[in-house]
Amino acid sequence: MSGSLVFDTHSFVKKLVSTGFTEEQAETQVRLLTEVLEGQRFIMADLAKVDARVLELKRDIEWIRRDMKEIDSKIEATKAELQRDIEVVKTELKRDIKELDSKIEATKAELKRDIKELDSKIEATKAELKRDIKELDSKIEATKAELKRDIEVVKTELKRDIEVVKAELKRDIKEVDARIELTRLELRKDIETAKVETIKWVVATGIIILGGIATINRYFPPSFPPFNTQAVQEMRLPVPLPGSPAVSLPR
Repeated sequence: MSGSLVFDTHSFVKKLVSTGFTEEQAETQVRLLTEVLEGQRFIMADLAKVDARVLELKRDIEWIRRDMKEIDSKIEATKAELQRDIEVVKTELKRDIKELDSKIEATKAELKRDIKELDSKIEATKAELKRDIKELDSKIEATKAELKRDIEVVKTELKRDIEVVKAELKRDIKEVDARIELTRLELRKDIETAKVETIKWVVATGIIILGGIATINRYFPPSFPPFNTQAVQEMRLPVPLPGSPAVSLPR
């Protein structure tokens, strides 16, 4: 909100002189009226600053929302990467099991050849093979169980990290909301204070103008009836807004 008031002082002085004022009286009234209009221009400039501050707060809120979207994207990317790693581990395990099966089959074939060549050692070799197979099965089961535990640990840690991030985001949002509310209350308080100060200034200026006009009329009475000073004495301040400080006239 900006702009300036255009006021043709020369033309106004001419009109006052044409209605019976002296040139000095007319210039005094024009000067006082110009000061009042200048005060109005400053008020408009202050309101423009308040509007600019509100726009800045809106931009801050948009930035926070954009940051939250980026964090959600990172969480999803991390989950996808962990899923890929799990699939890679599964693939490697399957490949290792196949290789192990191939080795077992090769060992069996070799053992069969040895059994044919060494009939005397058939029973001992069978017992040893059975023992080795049991140990191998135990190792495989132990490996599977360990992998399952590791996967569960990774899932638990991931869930915990996600909950921590969510809690931090909620806390940050609450802090931002609190700062926005505090700023809004401060702006409202500043606006109410500016209104009261403006009313004080306008009332004081009006009294000074009326007093000046009354004084001018006393020493330089115009051709029409004198200014009614009773209206000046009966002026009352406007009723203050609820919660606003009381307005007192300058002495």
